[in-house]
Amino acid sequence: MKYAALVVLCLMALVAACGMAARWIDADGVAPIVQSIFPLFGILAIAAFVAGVGVTAVVGPTRPMLIALVGLLLIAAVPVALAVPTLVPHTVHSRPGDEVIMTSNMEFGQASAAPIMAAIRAHHVDTLVLEEVTPDALERLDAAGLRTLLPHRVGRTRTDFRGTVIASAHPLTEESSFVPYDGAGMPVARVQTPQGAYLLRGVHTYAPLPNLTTRWRAGLDEVRRWRARQPTDVPLVIAGDFNASTAMPAFRRAIAGMTDAQRATGSGWVRTWPNGRSFPPFIALDHILVRDFDVVTSGRVTVADTDHRAVWARVRLR
Repeated sequence: MKYAALVVLCLMALVAACGMAARWIDADGVAPIVQSIFPLFGILAIAAFVAGVGVTAVVGPTRPMLIALVGLLLIAAVPVALAVPTLVPHTVHSRPGDEVIMTSNMEFGQASAAPIMAAIRAHHVDTLVLEEVTPDALERLDAAGLRTLLPHRVGRTRTDFRGTVIASAHPLTEESSFVPYDGAGMPVARVQTPQGAYLLRGVHTYAPLPNLTTRWRAGLDEVRRWRARQPTDVPLVIAGDFNASTAMPAFRRAIAGMTDAQRATGSGWVRTWPNGRSFPPFIALDHILVRDFDVVTSGRVTVADTDHRAVWARVRLR
């Protein structure tokens, strides 16, 4: 019995260790998919250690069990060490003039307008980035009050997944932007707030499916190059559906030097996809990243009829 338990624990640890190791492997194929579920491997590693403690308490502290327990502890320490910083908030208090930014993927324009508009009103959103927004979807949002609340906009709607629009209560000046492989729009806008101006880039990359990883990587590389070209004294916001999480090296390179608003508020494992299933979301694909901003608070919004949760953040220009 105890040897069977030991074998099961070792198998759990092996699967967890291999899955977590993918976090540091910058490869195409299925690697990004494995990386996207890194937290699940972390949970498996912690579960294996807890189970090992339980088994040891039952069968006794035999030498093989103690050796296995040490190994399980070392493996479980990896996700714990990575998770702890995401649980520690680094925020400032709210005050008038803060900027509220939200992003929502509408899944081919199918998303319900009501929850998006409710979130805009509830959180006093100043600037909104919409991905996969179709002409019909934007018309529904405008009919529900978007044009009144956020009258300024740049970007383009499309009838497929390529439509990306930035809408704001502030005046916007559209700047040139490049999209590799005729992917989804990634518009750039200079946002002029009463507190000062900042550059905002809306993002929507290809999904990192095995046959699309080259295009997905090209989208993230374009974000990285664009970020690197901007003067260091210009505040930046990069927001949207990156189809990527911090477990992916390509994403970590793209956002180097930026602050993830969700992490800054100590939100931990922020899950935004897939939404609307019989099980909860388990991958963080949607992000709001800032440079030269302090973060006040952030959150997520469940939107009906789309496979992504929306995310929002209240931030302050420094």
